Parts: sequence; structure tokens; C-alpha cells
Amino acid sequence: MEVSHRFQQDAETGKPLPRKGPNKERVMMTSVIILVILLVISFQTY
Repeated sequence: MEVSHRFQQDAETGKPLPRKGPNKERVMMTSVIILVILLVISFQTY
């Protein structure tokens, strides 16, 4: 949780790059979705 907040703060304070901005957002979203799926699978196995 703390790491995500730090990344959000860095993204807000950092200089906005129109080309690299959305790509980073997509990577973060995909990583979060993968983590959620792994958590769901782990809970289902137990």
C-alpha cells in the first residue's frame, strides 16, 4: 500500500510525459490485476 502511494506521489510531482504516462499507467494496472488474480487463486486453493 505504501509503495503504491509513493509511486502516485512521484507520478504527480514528476514532469508529465504524454507518451510514457499512459504506458506506465497500463503497466501498473496490469500488475495490480495480476496480483489480485494470484491472491484469489491462493485463497481458493486454501
